[in-house]
Amino acid sequence: MTTKESGTSSSDLLSDSNENLDQVRVGAEYLIVMRGGVIPLRGGFHTVPTVLANFEWTGDTAWTPTGQVSGRGFSVGTGFISSHFALDFAYSHEQYDEQKGTYEEVTYFTNNYESDRFSLSLIVYF
Repeated sequence: MTTKESGTSSSDLLSDSNENLDQVRVGAEYLIVMRGGVIPLRGGFHTVPTVLANFEWTGDTAWTPTGQVSGRGFSVGTGFISSHFALDFAYSHEQYDEQKGTYEEVTYFTNNYESDRFSLSLIVYF
């Protein structure tokens, strides 16, 4: 917590490192080739790093960061590609769980973040 002349501002949402935002992504695609076109089947997994931290009460006035909040996600997709158009559909999901303010094994605040995304695209070739 930082105090300024005009008031108080808080920066305690950030993790202790504020730098470890490395992300891992892996994916694969399988193509089903047919006479009229191609059907791609796609899938992937990724980690979700955040700058948030969990905190634990360690004394009369001290909250100590206990670790960076991170999560995970996955995506799947398919479509149809021909000589006249390309149609793609994708779905992705990601989540992380934040537990702030733990004291004597009791958590006073929990944030469960989840995000779902759907996308559809169409490309027409002239």
